Amino acid sequence: MEEGSMNTRNLLSSLLVAALSIPMSGCAATVGQQFRDIMADIDAQCRKDKMGPYLDPNDPHYIDKRPITDCDILKVKPADPLATEEGRFAYSIKLPAPHDKLKAEYRPGMGAETYFKSLCEKDAGEWVFKTVEGVEGVFQGRNYQPFNDSSLIFQMNEANEILDKNMEDRLVQPYHGRFNFMERPREQGETNKLYVRFFRGTEVPGHYKIGTQKNKHPVYVPYIVNMEQIDTLNSHYGFTWRQISTSDMLESGITGGETIIYDRATSEVLAFRRFFYRYWPESNSRYTRLTNGDSCHHPNFPKSVAAFIQSVLVPINPAE
Repeated sequence: MEEGSMNTRNLLSSLLVAALSIPMSGCAATVGQQFRDIMADIDAQCRKDKMGPYLDPNDPHYIDKRPITDCDILKVKPADPLATEEGRFAYSIKLPAPHDKLKAEYRPGMGAETYFKSLCEKDAGEWVFKTVEGVEGVFQGRNYQPFNDSSLIFQMNEANEILDKNMEDRLVQPYHGRFNFMERPREQGETNKLYVRFFRGTEVPGHYKIGTQKNKHPVYVPYIVNMEQIDTLNSHYGFTWRQISTSDMLESGITGGETIIYDRATSEVLAFRRFFYRYWPESNSRYTRLTNGDSCHHPNFPKSVAAFIQSVLVPINPAE
C-alpha cells in the first residue's frame, strides 16, 4: 500500500468495525462479528424498550426514559481524523522504505492472537533516523482527543500513545520537560489566534508545586508553564500521531498507532515508533465497553513518549 503507511485510503471505512465484512462461514466468529452481535442485541433491546435513538414522545414513560443513557452507544459515530488539516497532514506523512509497509501478513483463518503476536514481533518498535541537538521548542501537530466508554473496538477515537492533554507539562515544565516552549493548534473556542504557545516563564500564581526529580532525588518545584496566543510558529520540529489499521486487523480486534517526529520545513521523518492494541469481548458481555485487552510496546520502548521525543529532539536545557 502507499500514502502514509497504509492509512489514508481506507481510514474512514476501517474505523467503524460494525460496518466490516461478514465473517467467514464455517469458522469461529471473529472478534469483529462478536462485537457486531453485541451491538445487534443492544439495538434490539433499545428498540423494544423505546430508548436511545428509539425514544418515542408518545410513550407514556418518555419523560422518565429521556435522561437514561444506556442506549447512547447506538448514537455514537466514529471520529473523522481527516476532518482537520492537522489530521490530514498526519496521515499524509510517508515513512521511509521499508517501514512504509507492514511486514506481518494476515492469512485466511489466522487467529486474532496469532496475528497480534506477529504484528508485535515484526512491526512494533522504535526507529530513529536522525537526532537534533539544542532544540529550543517543539510543535505538537494535533490536539489530544479524550477517549470515551464507547471507544474500544468501534474506534470512536484513534489508537495513539498521546494520553495526556497537557503535553506541555511533560515537555516544558522542569525537570522532566526540558524545552523552552511547546506550540500546538488552538482548540475550538480557545482563542482567536491560530496557535497557542506554552513557555517557561514566571511561577503561575495559585498553581500547586510540581513533584519531580532533580539529580535522581525527589523535589517540589514551582509550576512555570505560561501560555500565550500566537499566529506564527517558532518551532522547527514537530511530533504527531496516527492510527494504522486494515480491515483484517480490525476484524481481529486489533488497532495500531504511530508517533512520528518530523522536520516542519521538509516533512522529513526523523524518528517514529509503532505499537498495537488488541481487544475482545468478555464472555456473555452485553456491553462493548466490557472487554479484555492486550498491548505490545516493543522491548525497544524503554522510555515514555515524552522521553522519546526529547531523545530525538534533544532540548537546549540539559537534563538535571
